Amino acid sequence: MRKISFVCLLGLLAAPAMAGDKKTIAIMPFKSALATQTSAAIIAQTLGTMLAQKGAFEVLDREHMAKVMEEKQLEMAMASDDQIIELGMLVHANYLVVGEMGALGSKMNLNVRFLSTDSGKVEIVKRLSWSDPDALEELLMGLASELSGGSAAMVAFDPKFGGQIWKGIEANICRARQQHSGRVLKNLAGNVTINLGSDHMLSEGSVLSVMSGGQELGEIELSEVRSKSASGTFSAIAISGMANPGAIVKAQPIRLAVAEFTLRGATGFDSKSLTKQVLGHLKGARKGCALGKRSMLRGFAKMSDGRKKRMASKVDAVVVGTVLTRGGKMVAEIQLIDPNTGGVMAQFTASK
Repeated sequence: MRKISFVCLLGLLAAPAMAGDKKTIAIMPFKSALATQTSAAIIAQTLGTMLAQKGAFEVLDREHMAKVMEEKQLEMAMASDDQIIELGMLVHANYLVVGEMGALGSKMNLNVRFLSTDSGKVEIVKRLSWSDPDALEELLMGLASELSGGSAAMVAFDPKFGGQIWKGIEANICRARQQHSGRVLKNLAGNVTINLGSDHMLSEGSVLSVMSGGQELGEIELSEVRSKSASGTFSAIAISGMANPGAIVKAQPIRLAVAEFTLRGATGFDSKSLTKQVLGHLKGARKGCALGKRSMLRGFAKMSDGRKKRMASKVDAVVVGTVLTRGGKMVAEIQLIDPNTGGVMAQFTASK
């Protein structure tokens, strides 16, 4: 029995085919020691469907391919490029793509080679990498667009994109925090109510300063937060410090932690490097923001509620971000999460 390994046949050249002169592509399962054959077949089938929807190429029927290989007693195990091209010519495919899935650290990788049956040469080499399983579909969609000559081709990861994300944090969180100023509504034996709440990025455990004439009289640590008001305990700093109704209150810098960013649709992505860039900028923050946790948070989404609430004693909010491609640009969707409740305190988009 002749053994032929088809590590993956994904899709083809990046130049669009002319109408009426479509080139053909064969889609075959991936080779992978880490994924089951079922998973590999689904991935290959998904890309084949995407390519067919683009309409630039004629995608060969998978069942027909399977029958031809069965008739020829060809087993997908190990094959040279010559054997692969021979099979491609047999099924009248203009292009073949050979690839292999693997893992590097916490990321999955898919290395692909695009073969032309006409020239017998490798014409394109591609590498897809992802740490978030949900990112795979968008990666394949970007690949299908690029191979079909579309404008929505994959966008390469910008290694300095963390600086752009920081600008968004500074504008939407730090500066906004500086502007949050309110007043004491009532003071019942040290239990103070103010006219600021979760709409102003406050949460349980947040600390505000009570001011008079530019001098800090004391602090209010919040224990109950509503959308537009909150209550907490007043502690005097100055000897004559009082939190009388009408006194000005200002939010102290918001203490932030940064969860490791996830990816959807950018190549060469390094989530750890990107998150460290944001942390580096946050360490140098002077106004509105402060670093509540010096290292990145891993697995925040799966963290238990108890652990999140314990974290809240040092952290007011967690920065959670997803990087994706949209309209040919890198985009980061950022949310500010309350570790006590899991609620979204603020959200914005940063783009490059």
